[in-house]
Amino acid sequence: MRVMYQRYAPIYRRMNQGAWSERMAYWTLAWLRARGVDSGQLVDWGCGDGAAAVVFANAGWQVLGIDQSPTMLQLAAQRTPKEVPTLRWERGDLRRTWAGNPGGLATAFYDTLNYLATLADLQAAWQTLAHSVQSGGYVVVDVNTPYEYATAWTGQHVITADTDDVLVINRLRYNARSGIARGRVVWFAREDADEQWRRGAETHIQRAHTDAEMVSAIEQAGLSLLERHTPHGAEPSATSTRLIYIAHKPGRASG
Repeated sequence: MRVMYQRYAPIYRRMNQGAWSERMAYWTLAWLRARGVDSGQLVDWGCGDGAAAVVFANAGWQVLGIDQSPTMLQLAAQRTPKEVPTLRWERGDLRRTWAGNPGGLATAFYDTLNYLATLADLQAAWQTLAHSVQSGGYVVVDVNTPYEYATAWTGQHVITADTDDVLVINRLRYNARSGIARGRVVWFAREDADEQWRRGAETHIQRAHTDAEMVSAIEQAGLSLLERHTPHGAEPSATSTRLIYIAHKPGRASG
């Protein structure tokens, strides 16, 4: 997996792109509380600038946020509230075997799993997610669907931010045969120091995982699929643009 979100990471923060991860964190907390789970240990994979991890930490969870991008982790460390010592950051790769302590919950929000550009990477990631939770624990992820890429990544230039300080333009392209989506992100940002505008660019590569591939990878990892639905709670359909998957590791939680 290419390490992205380097030069673009500060722009990601300026645009508050972590807002969706925050929303997923609040949704997951409500889902857990409805099942009598109020706190525990969490591994947040693809934590980005820490938006979701801070929500969990403020709710009483002991959180380890893991990301590939050193720049994102620097931004995450800036978010860490001094009054929340149970929040740590670590660089890691979701495709690699992880030897840390498992907790009661593992998450991978926003487009984290879509950045796994092969089926083998997806399968390896689910193995790692399974190792991240103890028996009785849960894994919660969300992904863009093939329909989302086929309808939204059609080669057009899309302005995703236009403020007094930053202009961001994406060119989104999708190859349905390979399932690979490429986003060329170009931005112009005004620097406070000299009021000059500077240009930057990154290419982001994602993959549209099918529902069958997701379900198979979950089962191969030894997890049980509990739920899959849209963020609005609807059943998956041919026109779903994003799906949430909730998996469970069989057995009783320790302690």
